[in-house]
Amino acid sequence: MDNTQILQKISYVVIYVTDMERSVEFYLEKLGCEILFKSDSFTHLTISGEDTKIGLHHTEKGYSGQRISTEVTFLVNNAREDQKKLEARGVIFSRDAIEIAPNTWVANFRDPDSNNLSITSST
Repeated sequence: MDNTQILQKISYVVIYVTDMERSVEFYLEKLGCEILFKSDSFTHLTISGEDTKIGLHHTEKGYSGQRISTEVTFLVNNAREDQKKLEARGVIFSRDAIEIAPNTWVANFRDPDSNNLSITSST
């Protein structure tokens, strides 16, 4: 069997949202993402200097609750400090930054459609 590495990196993550305008506002104004492409049903976002894209995909109410295990984790410089900065922008954290491994910190929050998001750092 050929075990050659096929997957190279994550290209984009799709997040299902029920209100495109509200979600675009959240990801732009609170998280600092930038728009690459926007339509009524799909919006491509990016993080400055990052290749991985975020795809916001419009869906009807009720569908978003089916992805309980979905989570997107964003790398930051310092999870404890950056949590405070995001809270100042109105982001509500469900779990404050905790050390999950030596020098690895994670804090959890949700977007307007209750999609699980987190920030992580190695400081």
